[in-house]
Amino acid sequence: MAVGLSAALIGGASLLGVAPAHAVGVYAVTGVVNTADGGGFVPLADVAVEIVVPDPGYSDTVYSAVTNGAGEFVIGDLVDGSYTATFSLAGYGDASVDFDIAGADFALASPVTMLADLTPGTVAITGAPVVGNVLTATTAGWPADATLTYEWFYSCGQCGGPIDGETASSYTVTEAVVSYWVGVIVTGAMAGYSDVSVDAILEDQTSAPKKTSAPAPTNLADYLADNGSTPAAQTSTGLPAGALNSGTSQSANVDWFAPDSFVDVYMYSTPILVGTFPVVNGVAQIPLSSQLLGQLAAGNHTLVITGQSSGAVQSVALSVAAMLAATGFDPAVPVTVASLLTLMGGALVMARRRIGVHA
Repeated sequence: MAVGLSAALIGGASLLGVAPAHAVGVYAVTGVVNTADGGGFVPLADVAVEIVVPDPGYSDTVYSAVTNGAGEFVIGDLVDGSYTATFSLAGYGDASVDFDIAGADFALASPVTMLADLTPGTVAITGAPVVGNVLTATTAGWPADATLTYEWFYSCGQCGGPIDGETASSYTVTEAVVSYWVGVIVTGAMAGYSDVSVDAILEDQTSAPKKTSAPAPTNLADYLADNGSTPAAQTSTGLPAGALNSGTSQSANVDWFAPDSFVDVYMYSTPILVGTFPVVNGVAQIPLSSQLLGQLAAGNHTLVITGQSSGAVQSVALSVAAMLAATGFDPAVPVTVASLLTLMGGALVMARRRIGVHA
């Protein structure tokens, strides 16, 4: 990182109004930083002053200084252009000033005032993050004259943001934040101090109670098209390849990325309600019992999964093997058994003949 001229003033001697020595076409900015104190203002020492000049493709150029005991600073090596000076000191709110250099040194017209941070209190959230419940931000330890404001927010780990319109000390959980973490930011403000914020976030993700299963969609093709769902291969859910043996119970594990606690599941062509199942760690585990599979005709079917909160839709293409309607067994099985019995009977006859001969 390239660093320009850094001037730290010491000893309390004022350099304002004294033109720093510099090359032709190179100029300086000077100014004073103060803070509120007992109804007045006093100089503020040790403030870091920084000007960053972006340089695309290269390291940014940084010009810096530190205020002296009189709150004064000077930064040189500036050419004509527009700049932003930022001011920071632990325990104080940051400040910034925009200015232009145009063929001459520049002195800030008025002091930059930095206010001490308000001493923060704490906030905690009471209530369970379940749709319909009320969450309350409970504060403690804030100065009596501080004004507190609230902003509820959600987080999914890689995303997040404010919950629109939720700026009271309590919030009623809605389905919009199902599967997200919910938190609150409390900001304290008081005259003569810089605003300060603290936050709290619940450890548990928001959940929704299980609802009654929604009615089955009447037109499957339109329903899938309207929701942008193309049936996935059955192997994507952990089911075996090929036609499923309807005499054996199976389990489809569907990766679920929408914000839902429960999903409704139907089997098509003729819609059969499979059930409503929870989403656990991003997976909806859907049991396909032998009784369910036994109701299906041999051939292709579609498993349709709909989120109860989000309305998101996923689908899976399934294939089911032919079964004997009366018994519910694979027709290949009786044939195999019959063949085996025939062979056993033949062997028994041969054994008896051998016994007769020896006798």
